[in-house]
Amino acid sequence: METLEPINFCPAAAIAAEIGRLELLIEIAGQLADLAAQSADCGPLLRSLEAISEDLLMAAEDARGRLAEAEAVSSAGAIAQLLAALRDQRVQDEDYLKRSRMMVARAMRFAQGAQLMDSPTCQRLSQMRFAETPQRPALTAS
Repeated sequence: METLEPINFCPAAAIAAEIGRLELLIEIAGQLADLAAQSADCGPLLRSLEAISEDLLMAAEDARGRLAEAEAVSSAGAIAQLLAALRDQRVQDEDYLKRSRMMVARAMRFAQGAQLMDSPTCQRLSQMRFAETPQRPALTAS
């Protein structure tokens, strides 16, 4: 029996794979810039690597926006959206938080539609506040 790869049929999984490749290229460009900086005549190369990195960062951000709009039709796609939502929660920017909520909602819709979780469980989980630090009870001296 042939097993299909999620990136072949799930838009969210395919976009997540694209983001992963872009992030790897960003890392490689950074490493090359570090190496080039050790050379005496590295100005033009460093400027080129900086421009490439900027283009890659913009492409990754665009892909994250598309991931928020994509429908997950596989568990891999839904998990990718949840992981991206966690990243956006850490940024603490209003636009990123909005995008995070969109991705959580899409992932939860997939989980409900695929009967991976019932509706009340999805609601409870989606209402979690990932960015907040849990409050610990104050210790009182007796």
